[in-house]
Amino acid sequence: MARYHLIDPLSAAEVTGRIRDVAFPLPDTVMIAAHCLIARTPSLLVSIRLADLTGEEHPTNLPGTDPSIYPNWRWKNSIDLDELAVGERFRSLVAAVNQERPR
Repeated sequence: MARYHLIDPLSAAEVTGRIRDVAFPLPDTVMIAAHCLIARTPSLLVSIRLADLTGEEHPTNLPGTDPSIYPNWRWKNSIDLDELAVGERFRSLVAAVNQERPR
């Protein structure tokens, strides 16, 4: 549960205010806060994983895994890419990162 170790640093950075009472799976506020913190870095390149934009709950694109469990190199997106940009998760995440890192 290493994801839970993100909560204190995100709260300390005041990305989204204090985050409390977090259950698994982590809520979108934690995911958005993590991306905002990354967007604040001096890196020249910041990106958002497709799986974060679609809210995938299962691993995607796992090379070298057992094909009977996860067929290798196959995306398992829960939504069609045509529907991606109209989703609330996509719009919230992209807006938050754009606010931290305007053009």
